[in-house]
Amino acid sequence: MVGALVVAALAVGVAHAGGGHGQHAQMLKQADADGDGQTTVAEAKAKVLQNAVAIDANKDGAISIEELQAHRERMRAQRRAERFAALDANKDGKVSVEEFAAVRAERIERFDRNGDGILDANDHRGFRHGEGHRHH
Repeated sequence: MVGALVVAALAVGVAHAGGGHGQHAQMLKQADADGDGQTTVAEAKAKVLQNAVAIDANKDGAISIEELQAHRERMRAQRRAERFAALDANKDGKVSVEEFAAVRAERIERFDRNGDGILDANDHRGFRHGEGHRHH
């Protein structure tokens, strides 16, 4: 139960900002201070404290609503930049129409779960939220 609470505490910032399972796993990986592939409760708690200290921009030992909002905006901006970079296949700093369309076409292909070339209710059956696509 303590482990679940620590994972929840690590994920709070991500959840409030609209993060998903991949980001939660990434946060746990970042909390693995000794790099042994396992995140202990102590490591997770240390990461939570480190994050809280980083949010406290004026270093007064408290997090104001303005500091929290600024932190969340920085995280959103970082995620937007990462999503944009992922779309920019040739890394020229721009996303061409072709690059954008290619990512969307790949997503459409994944929606055709039965591979018959037709998108219908059979493809949607059993489709869990978030499965088969990523937000770009």
